[in-house]
Amino acid sequence: MHRRSSAFCVVALIAITTLATLVPLVSGGLPKAVASTPNSGTVSAASPTVQWHESAPLNGSAPSRRNQTCVAGGTPCDDYMLTVNRDGIPGDAKLSFTLESSSPGQVNLLFYPPGCSGDASSTDTCYQVYTDQGSKMNPANGTYLLRVACMVCAGTTYKATATLGPLGQQGAEGQAGDGLRRARHLHQQARPRDREHLRADGVDLNRQR
Repeated sequence: MHRRSSAFCVVALIAITTLATLVPLVSGGLPKAVASTPNSGTVSAASPTVQWHESAPLNGSAPSRRNQTCVAGGTPCDDYMLTVNRDGIPGDAKLSFTLESSSPGQVNLLFYPPGCSGDASSTDTCYQVYTDQGSKMNPANGTYLLRVACMVCAGTTYKATATLGPLGQQGAEGQAGDGLRRARHLHQQARPRDREHLRADGVDLNRQR
C-alpha cells in the first residue's frame, strides 16, 4: 500500500509539472524581451539624465523590428522602462536619447510611447525607430518603453542615455557652441596680430566643443 501511494505521488508530480509547462503555450503566452541594466529609470527636473546598458551581450537578429522577433531566439533585444516627469520644467521640454554600441553589431532604438504595447502578441506599429540618437518635443508624462533591438548582433554591448530638459536651455547651449565655432574660424583666418586681439577679448580658442 505504501509503495502504491509513493508511485501515485510521483506520477501526480510529473503531471503537474508538465501541465505548468504547457499552460503558457496553450494560452498563447510568449516570453518577453530581456530587461536592460538597470531595467528602469526616471527623468525629471531634479534628475534630468539616466543611463543604461545591456544585461548581457546581445546576440541574434530582429531585422523586421516586429515585437515577435525579439523572442524568436537568442537575445536580440533589451527593454528599458523610462518614466518622464516634466513637472517643474518651464516652457517647452525636450527629451533626447543617444545609443552607442560595440562592434561587431548594429542596433536600433525603438521608442514606444505610453499605451503602445511591446508585447510579443501585439501587432502595434505605434513605435518609432531611431539609430544612434533621437529626440521628442514636449513628451507627455508617463512611462515609455525604450527597446534596443539588433539588426545583427554577435556579443554586442551598448550604452544608452536619455536626458530631459528645457528647450530654451539646450538652445542657448547650441548658440554658444555656434559662437565658439565662428571665433575659431576667425582665428584660423586672422593674421598673428589679429589673433592676439581675439585672445585679449577673452575668447578661449583652444576650448573644444
